[in-house]
Amino acid sequence: GAPGPAAASGASDGMGVLALLLTELDRLMRAGEADPEKKKIALRKRRIVLRRIESEVESIGEETGRLIREFDEERKRRKRKRKAAGEAAPTTPTVEDTAREREFLAEIVQELCQLAVALNGAMSILSRGYAGDMPAEQSDVLGIALRSSNRLADLLELLRSRVGLPSTLTPVDVLAIAAAERT
Repeated sequence: GAPGPAAASGASDGMGVLALLLTELDRLMRAGEADPEKKKIALRKRRIVLRRIESEVESIGEETGRLIREFDEERKRRKRKRKAAGEAAPTTPTVEDTAREREFLAEIVQELCQLAVALNGAMSILSRGYAGDMPAEQSDVLGIALRSSNRLADLLELLRSRVGLPSTLTPVDVLAIAAAERT
């Protein structure tokens, strides 16, 4: 799909966009329209929001992959630079290397938090029946997926509490939004 606002403006803006889209989808899924014409319009709006969510999630995934590749390349460049200068690899990480790694981890955690929010939001919509009835067997499987996704969000929050927020992020607590959705 085409890059969404997250790819164009950075992860912090994309996170806000994704949270807003998920909130809008939840609102649209809750709204039951009796009038057939209004029902058609609501269905079209839901499809548009779903496509935008899909685009945002794809952009987030691409950005996460890019960050990981960029970090790996930077590590390799530093290693080559040290080797070319005749320096031995440090036995302990330098302050600069530690700060870079912490920032990198903070960015990756933030990207993964966004994906966890999208998973939780989509599964919450399904589990609440907003997308229609579901056979009991599928509901049981969805329950497993939702509990696993909630556990993932909890683990990401724990990791985020250790590495902090990326310096480029305008704080929007997407995990708090996800936690609110779970209740």
